[in-house]
Amino acid sequence: MLYCIMMLIIASSCISRLARPKLTGTILDFERNPIDNCTVGETMTDKNGKFVLEEKRYNKFFIPEAFMLEAPPLFIAEIIKKEGYEQKEIVAFNKYGGGGGKGTTWHLDTIYLKKDISDFQKIIKNKWIIRANETLDTLYLVRANFNNHCITRNCQDFYFEYNTSADRFIENFNSKKPQKKIIHKLIDIEFLSNDITTLTYENARNHNNETIFDTIQTQEQYNISKDEIIEIKSEFEDLNGSYEIILFDFDYFTIKRLSPIKNSVYE
Repeated sequence: MLYCIMMLIIASSCISRLARPKLTGTILDFERNPIDNCTVGETMTDKNGKFVLEEKRYNKFFIPEAFMLEAPPLFIAEIIKKEGYEQKEIVAFNKYGGGGGKGTTWHLDTIYLKKDISDFQKIIKNKWIIRANETLDTLYLVRANFNNHCITRNCQDFYFEYNTSADRFIENFNSKKPQKKIIHKLIDIEFLSNDITTLTYENARNHNNETIFDTIQTQEQYNISKDEIIEIKSEFEDLNGSYEIILFDFDYFTIKRLSPIKNSVYE
């Protein structure tokens, strides 16, 4: 019996746990140029903006865990910084990630660092998905699938607000008159050369779970003034107006309306 206890203690003292998987990724600026000599955790990026953070492990001395065979949680947080750029932090959590085997590797998506407000002009000419808060005074715009590579603290903070505040009220958008049965809308907008080349909303779903196709396409204009105010003019009345840039990153941005919606059913 004593022999078995001793063997159990020895075995439990040799449980290897994952403190951090091997992390690989690339750091670019908003023009997709590599950023070299950028600090990522304890390492630096090379001339191609690539970095490698080696795996870290530890031995767990905890006898009850040997009985439960339950892996511990894993949380990683690595600072990214380079003079002249906004600092970011890689964050990730896995409830049982500490049980990862030796050689575990996470290939992170590309991470973009911005310099200042002038970088906004480098990202806006793209296709965006729009959501809004209940009163339509704050718009949240994201690229498609942005949350799939939302691995920085900045992005996750934005996504929390975007997902909790905007998703419940996306049905409030309406270009003509209120449609109370609609509970979901998808709105896409594409900016190009000071023109909104396409503006669509579609695939609504009502409370009877019936799909409704209600699409508007328009080619109107937008303008960004020197004081970073966006003016949008289109046939989509609830979208029109002047907006202040609240925050932005490579894959998302938030703008806030400066004046009430004209002729809106929500006035």
